[in-house]
Amino acid sequence: SGAVQMGCGTADGSCAHGEVTICPDVDGGWTEVTGVYNAVATATTFRLHGESGYDAYFDYMSMIGPCPGGNNRVVNGQLDGPVVDNTIAGWNTHNCEVSIVDWEGRTGVLKNKDAGGFSDIYQTINTVAGATCALPSRCSVSHHDASRSSFQ
Repeated sequence: SGAVQMGCGTADGSCAHGEVTICPDVDGGWTEVTGVYNAVATATTFRLHGESGYDAYFDYMSMIGPCPGGNNRVVNGQLDGPVVDNTIAGWNTHNCEVSIVDWEGRTGVLKNKDAGGFSDIYQTINTVAGATCALPSRCSVSHHDASRSSFQ
């Protein structure tokens, strides 16, 4: 999916789609999606995004490429609970209700229930400016427009 830049840099961390956006292209079931991101700064925010009133489910998120302190800097990339104050360890939320559920044959996955449009669970990590990274994740949605992973 093409990049869309909408509302980045707000105080609450909201950025609708980011600079690089990857989306599943099928409805239902689990889909592996991988984005390639060329870091332009020393920090990158990535978002597991849902919208349009559809629930989005995510199984993991990782970063493959040069990072300060090691290859994979994603905190809690397995998206494990428990959910405390509507988030999980290492992550922040924006306009979503977070829970850990069983879905489509997988147990203990993160559910992002839309709670106001452009719902995100997001994290900012240190990167190396100019480095190219791959950011794979696994997601499942009931409608392919409901889930995106974006990076800025």
